[in-house]
Amino acid sequence: MSEMTKIAPDDIESSPLVEMAFEFWYKDNDHIRSPFPKYIRNDARKQTLKKFKAWLTSLEVGAEKEVDETVVSEKLEEYLFESAMALVLTEDEKLTLLYPNLPRVNEQLNVKDEGDDQPLHTVKDRSIVTEGDERFFRVLVTHPVSGEDKEVKFPLPY
Repeated sequence: MSEMTKIAPDDIESSPLVEMAFEFWYKDNDHIRSPFPKYIRNDARKQTLKKFKAWLTSLEVGAEKEVDETVVSEKLEEYLFESAMALVLTEDEKLTLLYPNLPRVNEQLNVKDEGDDQPLHTVKDRSIVTEGDERFFRVLVTHPVSGEDKEVKFPLPY
């Protein structure tokens, strides 16, 4: 890291780079909504900073030269999601952390059925299903007029 971006273990909490990482993940952005429930954010931040500080102090002498902003951001993100997974209370919250870009319960999902002029359905439930060797993100949606439920599946990359 350059001297400008180098983070000393005692300066972690006040580091602009660290603050930017939390701000990114804790606020909704145009392309991603925060997957972190408000009730865990303070504890997740504390645990993340503790893990990050331990990692930073464990680096061998000279290794810090190999650590750039990308490595710092990735490590912070890793510890943040790891901490959050241990703090959330429901399986649905875990799904949100694992797949922050996929539809969430009570959100609207555009489901195009032939002859249906009401494409926006409400997400009622979601889960991970396995069929053979493939994993899918299963979403149960409710039609806005008829109230009928329909299952929609998205293939998962891993």
